[in-house]
Amino acid sequence: LQLGLAAIFVSILALRGHCSIQGSTDVPTLYNMLPGYLPQPSAMKPHKNFDRYVEVETPPTGWWHNFPKYIISLLRAWYGDAASPHNEWRYQWIPKIVADHSQEPMMLAIADGLIRGLLLIGQNPVVGGHNSKLVRKGLANLEWMVVRETFENETASFWYKSPEEDTNGAGARAQDIKTEIFLLPAALPGEKEGSFTNTQRLLQWHDKIVEAPGDCRSDLWFMFHLGKRLKQLYA
Repeated sequence: LQLGLAAIFVSILALRGHCSIQGSTDVPTLYNMLPGYLPQPSAMKPHKNFDRYVEVETPPTGWWHNFPKYIISLLRAWYGDAASPHNEWRYQWIPKIVADHSQEPMMLAIADGLIRGLLLIGQNPVVGGHNSKLVRKGLANLEWMVVRETFENETASFWYKSPEEDTNGAGARAQDIKTEIFLLPAALPGEKEGSFTNTQRLLQWHDKIVEAPGDCRSDLWFMFHLGKRLKQLYA
């Protein structure tokens, strides 16, 4: 009976490991989802145009039969008056998935030299992923890596481990690793305002208590200003 009740509880309330991992999924931070659990268009599926995308991804029954309404609502929220039925609601502006972009295949691509730069926010793949030795080997093959953290974690410091530790697990000495690493200080929860969503889908807001010291910035600040600078480069 106890096991049965536990199974029911877990199926209703996913036991997440972080205070806002549910909010992270909602936003989303997963490569294969748009906000609201909508599937990311993929070059590996018949998603060539909006009509085919909706046709393939809309189930015949159930609540997700409303999928077309959700995706149109999202595109109108993003693109405003620029989105209309005559231009597929600007569906073609959404990047398409071209491969498996999850962490392990991405690390293999880095080790093979297919990916030359890496931006890490809230991730520590040296200890948070599979095959730490392969991860270190891949990171040593990058041209540049940006780590945004509140402290120097194992990924940001992988390059200066001692020779006794299998030469960084990368088969290279520290002085031979070509990766240029930028460690950018992030703000702690009390140093920024924002929302988080717990397992029960309760959306809560917290205020900023103190100013972040020095050059520490919130992730929102960083991504906003990075986006502005990228727009300037494209212009």
